[in-house]
Amino acid sequence: MNIKKHTHLGSYAVITQNGKIALIRKARGAYTGMLDLAGGSIEFGESPVEAVEREVLEETGLTVITSKLLRSDSAIYPYQSNGEDYILHHLGFIFECEVDSYDINQAGDDLDSAGAGWYDIASLDHDNITPFVKSSII
Repeated sequence: MNIKKHTHLGSYAVITQNGKIALIRKARGAYTGMLDLAGGSIEFGESPVEAVEREVLEETGLTVITSKLLRSDSAIYPYQSNGEDYILHHLGFIFECEVDSYDINQAGDDLDSAGAGWYDIASLDHDNITPFVKSSII
């Protein structure tokens, strides 16, 4: 069996209010269909903070006012795509972010996000959330 391995590095936002967390539904990649933190790849020349600010705006329509680095995180996630086996080594800077409003107005960016919304933390289906979400709500 030939398992393809790849590594992904990004910045991700934990945005909460009144027992709810802002999440996106993944439109592609290893976590397709799952709920994930807003965030993504750090582009050339960006700092991790700049990346999380840009990604939150793109994926949720919210503007980050303040961000605080909570931790760096790492997860190994096996998945299949087009009949092939993969293992993702996912590395991330996880930020606690305060935003300018709580009105998420993004239906999806047709790239990584199939839409964003607020989700009750206590009611999340742990089989349908990414490792970074799990480690952020425990």
